Amino acid sequence: MDIPPPPSEPIYFTLPLGRDTTPSGEPRSPSETTSKTTGVAPIEIEGPAWVDLARHHPDARATLQSLGVTEEIVLDALLMEETRPRAWSEGDALVAFLRGVNLNPDANPEDMVVIRVWMTRERIITLRALRVMAVDGTAERVRSGQRELAPGPAGATGAVLIDLARGLTERLEQTLEEIETRMLAAEEGLQEGERPQLATLRRKIVMIRRYVTPQRDVLAQLHSARFHRRRTTD
Repeated sequence: MDIPPPPSEPIYFTLPLGRDTTPSGEPRSPSETTSKTTGVAPIEIEGPAWVDLARHHPDARATLQSLGVTEEIVLDALLMEETRPRAWSEGDALVAFLRGVNLNPDANPEDMVVIRVWMTRERIITLRALRVMAVDGTAERVRSGQRELAPGPAGATGAVLIDLARGLTERLEQTLEEIETRMLAAEEGLQEGERPQLATLRRKIVMIRRYVTPQRDVLAQLHSARFHRRRTTD
């Protein structure tokens, strides 16, 4: 899977999550800010905020440190290449890795996208290298001022995490259903020469299914707010 070149800035976007008001006291939709920095990314926002980072940017590590992620083992985990779905507590923060199908143009769904998450009550940081449709959907709901995000384990930041996890899992399961439907149709009308196509569909299913159960487990953890401290074997 080809990773595009990193953007010019390490931060894709920053969204405040707390309720803001106009001078007259009316609710105001969250406003978006984009970092313009060189090497570090100070966040000039009061209250809960969501910061979306480019994991493959050269300044990603320094940016994470400037945002309060100081543990070296957490920094290493958030920036590593390969991950599996899981979630654990690290001090006052929650760390989670989530997988989703790749729905970008000309991409294979089984070339899974990854969202890495570091979250406290005041801030949720997500890291990714590719466009992720679940991020687009959740960010649009935040930008538009919608408040129907499900309650999370840590207020507004937890609600964003739950919504992201749900969006990833729903798209994953929907894609699986579509591939399985195509495979059943191919099996029913199987003719000589079509076996390679059937084998390809089966391979796609196997590659996606291996993430379904651990992803559901992580989603259940997020809903129940039960997290385990990192094991040294992870």
